[in-house]
Order: sequence, then structure tokens, then C-alpha cells
Amino acid sequence: MKTLTEKSESPMTDFFNYLKNPVLTDKREKFTLNIFLITMGLIYLLNLAASFPLVLFKQFHVLPDNSIPEATTLKLFFVITIFAPLLEELIFRLNLHISKFNISTFAGVSAVIFFIKLVHPTERHTIYSLYCLLIGLAFFGLTYLATGKFNFAMHKLESLWKSHFKSIFHLSVLSFGLMHLSNFDTIYWWMLLIFPLLIAPQISCGYVFAYIRMRYGFIFGWLLHCTVNLIATLFSLHLAYVVVLLFVAALIFNSLLKRYKPIPA
Repeated sequence: MKTLTEKSESPMTDFFNYLKNPVLTDKREKFTLNIFLITMGLIYLLNLAASFPLVLFKQFHVLPDNSIPEATTLKLFFVITIFAPLLEELIFRLNLHISKFNISTFAGVSAVIFFIKLVHPTERHTIYSLYCLLIGLAFFGLTYLATGKFNFAMHKLESLWKSHFKSIFHLSVLSFGLMHLSNFDTIYWWMLLIFPLLIAPQISCGYVFAYIRMRYGFIFGWLLHCTVNLIATLFSLHLAYVVVLLFVAALIFNSLLKRYKPIPA
């Protein structure tokens, strides 16, 4: 049976093979610029197909408005392109690989989000945000101590994760997609009946992010997520030419890397 380090397929073929049978392992592949470009292309190909129903719905004006804020300030730009992807990766994909640190981080981040959401955005002052951060750190520490003290429970959880990883993998992607229903200003009852169509673009992205997280590591899944949000933000700001220039520069750099041969010492 093939391990993660014994694959010869292209990243695109390997992606679809992995989805058929997600595997939990500690081994990681080397992430390269070539893999980055291929997976970015894969994301937009999948999104193109997944967005077709949404385009039809929007043409007939049956969906409520989108509540995603535009990056009108540097702070919002940072939140949309870096901070939001980090939070989503920590919540939905960090625990695909279970460990004391990952569980504790999830508990801490969840606590911060919960207490921040308790207060209306206009009332979230810096001091309150710092209190939320301290609460999150406390949750992290307490969870870490608890998982260390009840080691037998941790072993049972790891065993459960390994035996049901396929379901956990798909459930994490579905949860990621469902969370994006909150992008709509209002959620009507009939939208719940067709929710797979409404969140299909996020589901497709979620599968690629989860695949990268398991194949190459958490950081690279986050990097890919940041890039997707960055490109979407640049398009919303009518700076599509920047995206084109970055893409061309990446292709040229990747081509040079492939042709580069180190000079013998």
C-alpha cells in the first residue's frame, strides 16, 4: 500500500485519490511552488463548477444580500486575508491531526470567538478584546493540563480519530461549508433545503485546504487559504491586474526553478 511519501501521481490526481480514502498519518510531503500553483488552479476549477447554481440564483434575485464586509481599510484587509483564514484553519482543520496541543488550541480559540461574539461589534473595545484573549489563554492552559492528566482518555480519543478519520475528514469540510451560510444577511427556511448548492464553492475549497493540511502540513493549508482570500479581495477592490501580474510572476519563477541546476562546488 502507498504511503504519503511514495506517491508518483500529479497533485491533482493525488487529490482526488486522497478524497476517496483520507488517511491519518504523521508523514508530510515537501510543499513546492509547483504544487502551490497546481492546487490554486484546482481550487478555481472546482469553484467555477460549484458556483454555477449561485450565479443562476443571483440572476433571478432570489438570494438575500451577502454580508461579507469589503476591505475598505487596512485593518479589514488584514482581517479578511490573514486573520480570518487563520481562525478558520484553527477551528476546522487543525484537529484533523489530533494532539494535546491542537485540542488545547482549538479550545482557546473557540473561547475567544465565543466571548467576542457575545458583544456587538460597535461595543468591542480594545480592553474587552484583551480580556477575551486572556480567557482564551486560560482555556488553552486548562485544556492542556486536563488532557495531560487524563492520558487514558487521550489515547482513546486518538484511537477513535484513527478508526473514524474518513468521517471526521468529510465532517470537517461540511462544517466549514455550513459556517459560510452566515455570509448571507438573512437565512430563509427554503435555503436550508438547498444548502449544498449555496455552500458548494466553500465545500470545494474546504476539501483542497483539508487535503493540503494533511499532505503538507497546517501552515501550507493556511497559506493557500490566505491566497484565495487575497485574490478575492483584490478582485473586489477592482485590482484584478495585480492578481494577473502575481500569477505571471509566479509562473516565471516556477519555470526558472525547474530549469535551475546548481553549479558543482
